[in-house]
Amino acid sequence: MLRFFRQLRQRLLTDNKFSKYLLYAIGEILLVVIGILIAIQVDNWNNEKQEHRELQGYLSNIAKNLTADMEQLNELRSYRSRSREGSKMYMELIEKDPIPANDILTYFKEYGEFLAIFEVYFLPDKSSFEALKSSGYLGKLRGSEIESELYRYYGLTTLIMHEETSVNNFIEEMEVDLFRDNVIQRLFPLLEKDLSNPGDLTMAQGLLKHPSSIGANFRNSHLNTLFEHYEELDVSGKHLLELILKN
Repeated sequence: MLRFFRQLRQRLLTDNKFSKYLLYAIGEILLVVIGILIAIQVDNWNNEKQEHRELQGYLSNIAKNLTADMEQLNELRSYRSRSREGSKMYMELIEKDPIPANDILTYFKEYGEFLAIFEVYFLPDKSSFEALKSSGYLGKLRGSEIESELYRYYGLTTLIMHEETSVNNFIEEMEVDLFRDNVIQRLFPLLEKDLSNPGDLTMAQGLLKHPSSIGANFRNSHLNTLFEHYEELDVSGKHLLELILKN
């Protein structure tokens, strides 16, 4: 093909057909320009496809993180619900004077694994979202519903982290007081003996009314705001997961 164009150009020059040669030259230039533009467009398409694949890879990893987060959140809410129920029962228990032995034993049997002094945290996996932000591809989602929900979801995880830290720091202070005053160390051996001895029962009743135990359970029974944010996070996480899977 190139040989044909060279022969044609040589023939036009030999025959002194300058105007025709000029038109030919312009046409040849246009063909070269069109070829370059097509090559650039193809390259752009390839780059866009590659960037789209990479963006989808980041979103796919975020979806995996979200799935694990939702499982963890469900377990945490279930645990905290039981723990809150136990703290409410405890607050009712200490109002009794004297506290019946059976009520004490029933409380620890039902809620011994969910005591207010046990600290728990929601630990979301933010690694894929941080990787997306570092990659620069987050800008390709600008103005989209996915971008908005990403910031909402991870903003809620930060809010929950601050609230849980506040709750757990307070609980930890109460726990330190209980161990310092030997409340835990003395109470559990009494429970193992089923409080059958009147002296054991009297001691257990007094230990249960330690101010730090009351403080921990009162705080643990009033976590309405934290539970509301758990619910908001659950809704946001499921919606974000749905958006990513549809993208």
